[in-house]
Amino acid sequence: MLAGLAAQTITVGATQTVWAFTTTIIVFAVLLVSASVLVSTASTQSLRPVRMTGPAVKRWSGYILLLVGAWFLLLAVLPGPVLGS
Repeated sequence: MLAGLAAQTITVGATQTVWAFTTTIIVFAVLLVSASVLVSTASTQSLRPVRMTGPAVKRWSGYILLLVGAWFLLLAVLPGPVLGS
């Protein structure tokens, strides 16, 4: 976009090109701020349900961790019967 504006300097003139660059920079800044606000709002809205279910997830993930630990202990003590070798 900026390269196209720079190419117009030869045909249009320096004053109009300066206004074109200024307008481009302002539009780019507005789009950048708008995009960051949009992403921030979307991430806040999408993480709200995850935060509300946090205690339940911690509860059942602890049970899964205990099961995985028991499985590793079983593999350490009885590797033959568990693995089938």
